[in-house]
Formats: sequence, structure tokens, C-alpha cells
Amino acid sequence: MIPKHISLKNFLSYREASLDFSGLHVVCVAGPNGAGKSSLLEAIAWALWGQSRAAADDDIIHQGALEASVSFQFQQGDHTYRVIRSRHRSQGTSLEFQVYTEAGWRVLTQRGVRATQALLCRHLRLDLACTVVNYPLPVVRNVLIPESLPALVLGLTLMVISLIGNSAMAGVVGGGGLGDLAIRYGFQRFDTRVMLFTVVISRVCMSAGSLSS
Repeated sequence: MIPKHISLKNFLSYREASLDFSGLHVVCVAGPNGAGKSSLLEAIAWALWGQSRAAADDDIIHQGALEASVSFQFQQGDHTYRVIRSRHRSQGTSLEFQVYTEAGWRVLTQRGVRATQALLCRHLRLDLACTVVNYPLPVVRNVLIPESLPALVLGLTLMVISLIGNSAMAGVVGGGGLGDLAIRYGFQRFDTRVMLFTVVISRVCMSAGSLSS
């Protein structure tokens, strides 16, 4: 599916907006918090599948308005389709499905929203479960975690170093940990191997922290 054009009216934070994707291969939507970036993606999901994050169906209607509508054009294969979904406050949802031909837009809308939605899904060959809007796990796994991996490794390393340092100090007053092992079995029992082991472990962790930072 290739997005072509989207128009919003009284949808969530938008009074009226229109965005043309024609000729664009990669689109980046940027803006401050609350600017409505997520609302654009949600508008596409709502137009295609009739689902959103709103607690109630009427919550997608802009405050003070009576009706919200989204018109979304997309290309699937060799055909261009248009979906127009509207929601009137307390009066239900309407759905129109059209395909573009040489003579103009030809209506594919069936009798009832459910039948039209089923036909739309057959043409899309894509359900909501495959989109980022509903399941962000692929984005977290493939984008967020790789991008933040250095910071995660650094934080984990510093945490381990802090735990080892705290345990060494706690071992002096009987708190257990690596310090207690070094003092009780290395220093007090004159076991050189234990002392060397604890020193090497501490040094390795400290060096790893320095390299990570």
C-alpha cells in the first residue's frame, strides 16, 4: 500500500488538514509534542480499519464539532483507491470505498459498513495487527533498542561497577559481597589467589566502564 493523499476534518486535534504524498518516497513528520504527528497515523488507521486509541467512538470528533471525517487515497498494485470514513456524534459511522478509473471515481461501497469493511480488507491484504499504530513492538525491537544500545550498555556497566564498589565497602562492616570475600578469605586467611581474583574482577569491571564511556 502506497499512501497518496489524506484529508482530515474535525479529527482529534485537527480542525481541517490535508497532506499530499504524491512523488514522495520517504516521508518524515516532525514537530513538537502535541503538534498532531501521531494523529496523522491514527487517522490513516481509523480510515482503513475504523479503530483508534480513543476510549469511545465519539472521542475522535474534535471538541465542539458534530462530525469527523477522514478521506484517504492509496495505491495498491495498479489501482488507486479512496476511503472516506465519517463519524457523526451519537449517530454512528459511515464508510465509502471507491476506485479510480478513467471515467473518475467508481463506487465500491457495499450495503452496510461491515460489508464495505470486509471488501476493503480484501483489497488491502493487510490488517491492523501488521501496522505500527497497533503493535509498536517491531519498532522497539528494530529501531529503539539498536539506537539506544550503547547507552544501555554504559548504564548496565556503571551499575555493575557501583554494585561491586558498594559490596567491597560493605564487606568491611560485614555486609557480604565481593569485599567480604576479599577480606575474609583473601586478607585474613592470607589466600593470595582469592585476593588476586577479587582485584582482577574489580579492575576488569572498572576498565569496561571506562571503555564504554
